Amino acid sequence: MKITLAEWGERNYSPAPSKRILSAWAKSGQIYPAPERVGLRLMVDEHAVRIPVTEPQEAVNMSDRALRILRSA
Repeated sequence: MKITLAEWGERNYSPAPSKRILSAWAKSGQIYPAPERVGLRLMVDEHAVRIPVTEPQEAVNMSDRALRILRSA
């Protein structure tokens, strides 16, 4: 069954991540299977999982502050 990205966040995290964070995870491919856009909403399988990014390829060109922010997410 498909649910909204916000509902998925509420079911899997306490407290739930903000819609902005959830959207960033979806955009960067950290949610599997990938959410689908239905109208203005992102719908995701209710059993989807987050696969965190360990080190992006762009990390070589990132500032120390940007890397700290990325690692804390």
